[in-house]
Amino acid sequence: MDITQNPPRGAEAPAETAPKQRRIIDAPTRLVHWALALSFVGAYVSAEQEAWHGLHISFGYTALGLALWRLLWGLLGPRRSRLAALLNRVRGAWQGRLEAGRLLAAGQAAAALGLLGLALLSGLSGLALDQEWLGEALEELHEASGEIMLFVVLLHLGLLAGLSVLRRRNAFAPMFSGRQPGAGPDLVRHSLWPLALGIATLIAAFWAWQWNRGALAPGKEGEGGHEQHSVHHEHHDKGERHRGRSHDDD
Repeated sequence: MDITQNPPRGAEAPAETAPKQRRIIDAPTRLVHWALALSFVGAYVSAEQEAWHGLHISFGYTALGLALWRLLWGLLGPRRSRLAALLNRVRGAWQGRLEAGRLLAAGQAAAALGLLGLALLSGLSGLALDQEWLGEALEELHEASGEIMLFVVLLHLGLLAGLSVLRRRNAFAPMFSGRQPGAGPDLVRHSLWPLALGIATLIAAFWAWQWNRGALAPGKEGEGGHEQHSVHHEHHDKGERHRGRSHDDD
């Protein structure tokens, strides 16, 4: 007689245990990742709208600050978040047998490094343009870096989607939760939420400052060189009108 089909009354069924997960991404890295993504989208969308030039500048400065922080964190932060880990993933794809999963992961890591470099290039060139350090010499470079960055973002998303299908596991989820299904110890010991909250506070403070100085209002460009540039054109136009009246009097 098979007694395994119907357990005795009163016997407790084994409790279902939650699937094991381990932490692989710290909170500051995740926060900066999404804040940088939002800043890029905002800067790209507002780039061609003259009325929203101040908003474009604000998004650009935010992206530049976040990219500089990510570079510093990639050199001094937890081992899992360092840029060396991404480089090792790229190099590891060519060691041993070539596999689709390893190639996709290497491509995703290369795209992440490329995005960081493009964010720094776009932000620094935008800063130089806003401060008129080199005139308009960097305008084409600034615009080209934004277009290339959009392409790399789409490539990055496509590679993550390919990894999700190939490994039958959501490759996007760890950047939200910081965790990945699987047994074993956490690859990142601490979430570091206080640091993440500090970064969020600095971002909010910068945007509050931009709002108070009127840089976010439609048609406003803050208190920088663009206002001086507009005043210069205004004086130039007045001079032209004055010379025109002088010729008429003659």
